[in-house]
Amino acid sequence: MEKAGLVAGRGGHVFHGTRRGAISMHADLGIDEQLSMALTGHRDPGVHRRYRQLRKQQVLAAQKVLNEKLGGGQK
Repeated sequence: MEKAGLVAGRGGHVFHGTRRGAISMHADLGIDEQLSMALTGHRDPGVHRRYRQLRKQQVLAAQKVLNEKLGGGQK
């Protein structure tokens, strides 16, 4: 993979970075974890989940929803 990246002019490219980005994108798009695992070649859900990057805005959005649902969003 590294050699292919060099030939394509994309030196320094790391396959795991691509996989991590793809898995995060799948989650952002709402693609089912099982389908994402099939697309990325993961067999272990735990390993697959470690590749997913939570974005700060996702965490903040989840906190906002929880606050609203639990009544903490009222001033």
